[in-house]
Amino acid sequence: MVVDARRNLPDYDGGERLLRLVEATLPPAQEAGLASPRLTPADVLLAQRMAYGVVVTAAGEPTSVRETVDRALSLIHA
Repeated sequence: MVVDARRNLPDYDGGERLLRLVEATLPPAQEAGLASPRLTPADVLLAQRMAYGVVVTAAGEPTSVRETVDRALSLIHA
């Protein structure tokens, strides 16, 4: 994932590439009603980082990782 690679690989530009990808695909998703018009590319990347944090800290929890991520994202969407 971008978060780990950014820390471990010298000259890693995946974060910039991911930002460009989100910048290109978010507006069409918003126009199609698939993403909130309030979202910015920075918001999407922040949510990705937050979900990553939930995933790496969810090991050993009784619920599935997917359920844990869904719950965390629902809290920020409320």
